[in-house]
Amino acid sequence: MFVGDLCDRGPDSPAVVKLVSELRSAGVAQCVLGNHEINVLRGAQKHGNAWITKPEHEENTHEYACAVATPPQRATFAAFFRTLPLALERADLRVVHAAWDADAIATLRTLDDDCATTFTRFEEQTIADLARLLSLKQAALAPHRHGLRDETYAMPSLPDVGAYEQGKQTLNPVRRITSGLERTTTTPFFATGEWRFCDRVRWWNEYTDDTAVVFGHYWRVASAAIKGKVDLMAEYGIGDWQGPKRNLCWVDFSVGARFRERRDRVRTGTPADAPFEGRLAAVRWPERALVFADGEVVEPS
Repeated sequence: MFVGDLCDRGPDSPAVVKLVSELRSAGVAQCVLGNHEINVLRGAQKHGNAWITKPEHEENTHEYACAVATPPQRATFAAFFRTLPLALERADLRVVHAAWDADAIATLRTLDDDCATTFTRFEEQTIADLARLLSLKQAALAPHRHGLRDETYAMPSLPDVGAYEQGKQTLNPVRRITSGLERTTTTPFFATGEWRFCDRVRWWNEYTDDTAVVFGHYWRVASAAIKGKVDLMAEYGIGDWQGPKRNLCWVDFSVGARFRERRDRVRTGTPADAPFEGRLAAVRWPERALVFADGEVVEPS
């Protein structure tokens, strides 16, 4: 079972997508959609996905030094992504890319459209619903725009900005389960180069259903070498299951950071065969053990 985000951070996204597609066709694997696959289906140019959306982009030869998709692969991969479910569930287990949101899941269960069509339809409605809030956001932010990217600026609370950002992230049910939940904050905070008025919801600490959930999306910071990421799991150990009932497993251990590690090794002279800090992990069910690509097995604690 793959939890999505198959692409955009490694040296050979086409090979990864091809492998997962073949495994699924053979009936030995399943996969849910992540936000990166949805971006590809939408033709949205995002950081890291030029390998398929814009093969001639310099990102492919510089930052990622990656293989690019051939024209036939671009069509084949898009067709494959369209067949993937947004979530999977059975009596004892649920699998989703970013967040198990009951309302969003209930809405999406009733729809028959493919994921790209569904996303676009809800996104168009979201834009219409946010039109009034956009003007309020712009008016509230106007006096402070010069300080938006200045960490030393005394940024006040701007509820209208927060309300707009929360709506942008949460009104579309597809976005909620593939990109996560956000909530307006009472105090703005500075992150990734600018002031923020919405924060990620640690939904796993609010999940009270009995059914277990496996998810990815957010990078678990298992090492100080994973730079630039807030440790959303600081209160949990590596083998801990999360949530009030300890029945959620977050399996993304920052394997997407390997492109940075490869780049930094060239700069620092670190041996090419040194262990990576970003790790590839899976959960063994029903044993609930974490299994890493290097062979390490961490039993649930």
